Amino acid sequence: MHLDLTRVEGGRLRKVFRIVPGDPVLEGYEPEIEEPLCLDVEMAVPSPGTYVVSADFGGTVVEPCRRCLAPVAVEIRKHFRVIYREEASLDYEDPGEDDMVRLAPRATRIDIDREVRDNLFLETNLYPLCDAACRGVCPVCGQNLNETQCDCQPATEDGRWSALRELGSQYS
Repeated sequence: MHLDLTRVEGGRLRKVFRIVPGDPVLEGYEPEIEEPLCLDVEMAVPSPGTYVVSADFGGTVVEPCRRCLAPVAVEIRKHFRVIYREEASLDYEDPGEDDMVRLAPRATRIDIDREVRDNLFLETNLYPLCDAACRGVCPVCGQNLNETQCDCQPATEDGRWSALRELGSQYS
């Protein structure tokens, strides 16, 4: 995803992208995307060589429930802002600008893939649940306990942990 700096009119540029399954920006992204995500990008040029990019993305992704592994549709919405600045020396780094990305002098386009990917990953729910009362899977046979009841007996306890269990019971 690129913003063409030669098309900036009146100090502003607006572009809408669709992030579809298989898009390179999704490389390494685990949740499935069934419908394209919408990315609305607006860029302002407050001074020559400085570009402020504000972006909003949203849509639905499908992730596995952390307990039973059933697919869960999760709505994601995210706003982020990044400042791109042309720098004469690419060795210079301003420690006060966490969201600043340096550009080569006289750059003609800005690649926003990395920032989109980073923010998409940050918005991902690490522990999605299909339901707060999800019972998970049987640790013995692996059946989804929300769908069927199994007659498996709990696994016998490993005796190597008994000393630690006794120590814990002394303090509780």
